[in-house]
Amino acid sequence: MRKCDTLYHQEIETEDIGVALLRFKSGAIGVIEGMTLAWPGRHSEVSVFGQLGSAGIRNDALEHYGFKTGKDARFEAMLEQGKEDISQYLSFMRQYEDVIDAVKRNRPPIVTGQEGLKSVKLIMVICESSRNNEWVSIN
Repeated sequence: MRKCDTLYHQEIETEDIGVALLRFKSGAIGVIEGMTLAWPGRHSEVSVFGQLGSAGIRNDALEHYGFKTGKDARFEAMLEQGKEDISQYLSFMRQYEDVIDAVKRNRPPIVTGQEGLKSVKLIMVICESSRNNEWVSIN
């Protein structure tokens, strides 16, 4: 299942919402959703759920976790740090600051262009799959 569409922002040259269901080689299933039409804006979030545990990160802060084996001191410490109010734009600011520092220090940024290109390729494949209404394999 994958669908990209323009629901509100008719003046832009791309879709303003996209949803994709992914199946990994391992058999695991993932969901990706992205949008520019939520008002007044949404947080960034990554959640992972598995047989042995789960964890969720919102705006660069651990929001929840649980392991079948019980609590973990490292995750407990991150959970406490995550209780601070973190802006949804903080991760972008950190990336910008890292790029500026990388240029000043003549070093590669933490997130390189090659790494960023992987996300762009994934988005393009999701859009292609939506346009053609067929599953697309990603290598």
